[in-house]
Order: sequence, then structure tokens, then C-alpha cells
Amino acid sequence: MTKAIIFRVTAVVLLLGLGPVSTALAKAPPLLQECSSSSNGGTMVNGVCVLPGAIAGGAHDYFGYIIANNGESSDRFAVVSGILPTGFFMQSHYGVADTLINGVATQTGTFKFVVKATDADDRTSSLQTYSITVTAPPPDKLLCSPGDNGGTLVNGVCVLPGAAVGQGYEGFIITSNNSGGSFLIISGSLPPGLIMPASYGASGTIVAGTPTQQGTFTFTVKGTDQEGQPLQQTYSITVGPPLPLVITSGSCCASGSVRAPYAAGFFADGGGQPVIWSITSGQVPPGLSLCASPPAALGGLPTTAGTFTFTVTVTDSQGSQATEPASITIQPSSSTPDSVSLSPACVRGGLTSTGTIRLSSPAPSGGTVVDLSSDHTSYATVPSNVTVPAGAMSTTFTVNTQPSSLGETVTIGAIFDGQYFQTGLTITPI
Repeated sequence: MTKAIIFRVTAVVLLLGLGPVSTALAKAPPLLQECSSSSNGGTMVNGVCVLPGAIAGGAHDYFGYIIANNGESSDRFAVVSGILPTGFFMQSHYGVADTLINGVATQTGTFKFVVKATDADDRTSSLQTYSITVTAPPPDKLLCSPGDNGGTLVNGVCVLPGAAVGQGYEGFIITSNNSGGSFLIISGSLPPGLIMPASYGASGTIVAGTPTQQGTFTFTVKGTDQEGQPLQQTYSITVGPPLPLVITSGSCCASGSVRAPYAAGFFADGGGQPVIWSITSGQVPPGLSLCASPPAALGGLPTTAGTFTFTVTVTDSQGSQATEPASITIQPSSSTPDSVSLSPACVRGGLTSTGTIRLSSPAPSGGTVVDLSSDHTSYATVPSNVTVPAGAMSTTFTVNTQPSSLGETVTIGAIFDGQYFQTGLTITPI
């Protein structure tokens, strides 16, 4: 009788999943910390997880990972003995079942420490010992190769890429450790028109500008990187004659319509900078004007239909010229479209331009409010809005500009009749 009862109870327990085979009563697997090249880049050596090494110094940020085997985001980690490398810290939690050791090492040596991992169920892992070896950075040097800065080392001199008179130039002084630093020229000289700032980003510095004189110029750069290592290298730059001046705008120009805003750009390569553009023969459509300084543009509001032929000429700082014939056909317009235009469309910084709003039909009672905008308010400003009076089809506003040493192109926008209109204003250098 007793055996029968025991058998029945056991059977019920097994059927309900409450017996020894039930996962509910099974012992949970231990929480372990992983150490392998595929998980955290570590290698297990005599029970110690050797993490990837670090390099001391400000240019060498370090990332190392401590990973648990349960894939839970609730795990927490703590260093319970030993020390991390000086300058490193470890968060108690970073991602899913892991944490991060991060920082910039300030001291060399091998550092051992023990990490304890705990999950939400308070199952504590077996303690795991780790080590990180911090080494001194390799000697820093100024690089010179086609792949690094385009240079070629010739008899100890780094020959940088050549330049041309009147053309913008950039050459790079680059450190092997990408540790930045401070640099100065201790002998020789740069080509006239080029400068070298004391520092320029994490990689080193730059030689930049527009050369004004032909010749080969040799100079020696001395510096100290951010880790205090001394640097020195001699460089040379050969500046050749100006490149041939060529107009690259292609066939000009697209057709337009009477009282519809029009713009066409002109571009040139080579020559000595700066260049000046001009119309040397023929006639442009009435209402259009040429902005003589780059970016060169012919723009405005055409007032007369017809085909207009003219010659565009660009002249560089050396007096060289290039010319190109051009023609524009302006079609008649049966109606006056909504538009915004500027006159002149090209002004020297500090002067003003007059904007005109034109409606396709008279403004209603109370007038039409036009919202205005400038995409570069540090160079050109406009009123927040203007009103076209009732019964009128146009109104004007003033664009105030600021002096500019380089020249700028600003977009002036207008919103009216439920649409957005824009036109460009070229501000030439002072």
C-alpha cells in the first residue's frame, strides 16, 4: 500500500514537471567571465586573462572589455583587488553582459587586477584575474612618403609636392604618432605667400597659402609633440610658373525670360590669383550685370527680349588673359511672374544692394506681407519682412553687407503667395 502511494505521487510529480528533470528546480549554470581572442581579445595564461596591451601617452586611447557568459544587461562588475593601469577606469556596467576599461595610460608596466561580476539574481562569478601591460610609445618622427604627406625623401630632405605661382597650396607636416604638438621653422624660409601655423590638429601642422614667387625653398621644421618627444625635419617646396589661364565654364549661356530672375556663372583654372572678369565686347541683356570678382556671375532681371552676343574675358594677376564668346537669348514673357531680385547682384563688402519683390498681380486690400531671410547673416542682413502695398505689384528693400576679405555668396530668400523664392548676392573682397 505504501509503495503504491509513493509510485503515484512520483508519477504525478513527473507529469507536472516538478521532478528532478524540471528546469525550475535545476541548478543554474555558474556566471563566468570570458577570455578569448574572439570575445574580448584576451589570452588565458596560467589562470590570468591577459588583455590587449596599451601604449602610454595622450595620443593612445585604450579600450578593453570584461565580458560575462550570460548575455544579461543587468550584470555589474567591480575591481576587488589589484589596480588598473594609471589613467584607466572601469565602469560598473557598459553594455549587455559586459563593461569597458578605458582611458589614457600615464605609466608603463604590467598591472594585475581581479574583477568580480554579479548578475540580478546575485549569482557571483568565480573571481577572474586580468593583466594589462602598458609600454612606452615608439619614438615619434616627422613622416615623409607619398602615402603620408605626398613627400619624397631625397638626401635627408623631405621634398613636398610642388606648387605654382598664384594657385592655392597645402603641404602637410605629419607626426608618426599622430600626437600633434607645436612646430616652428628654425632655418630657411617658406615660399613667399605660404604660412605654417604652430599647430594644426592631431597629426601635426600644415603649410598653406598662395605662392607668389617661383623657386625652390628649403626650410627646417623643429617641434615637440604632445608627449614631449623632440621632432626635426628639413623640407623643400618647388614653386613653378603660373599654370595656363583657361576658362572652364563650358558653353554659355542658358536662355531666360523677360522679368524672370536670371543667373549664369563663369569659372577659370590656372593663372595667378586673384583674377578679374569683364565683358570686353558685345552687349549683355539689359537688366543683367557681371560680378567681376570670383565667384563670377552674370545675373539680374532681364528687361528686353532678344539674342545678345558678347565676349567674356578673365585676367589674372600676371596680366594673362583668356576669352570666351557667349550669347544669351531672352524670351518675351506674357505675364509678370512672382520673383525676388537684387540690383546689383554683386557688391563689395560693406556696401548695399537693393532688393525688389514683384507680384504677378496687384496686392489685395491690406497689402501682401513678404517674409525675408539671409542664409549668412554675418555677411548680409535683410529686414524680417516687407509689405507690398494694396494695389501695387512691387516693393523694394535694402540688403546691408559686411566687409569680407575672401568674398562670399549669400542666398536671399522671400516667402509670399504661398511660395518660396530666392536669389543670390555675391559679396566681393574689400
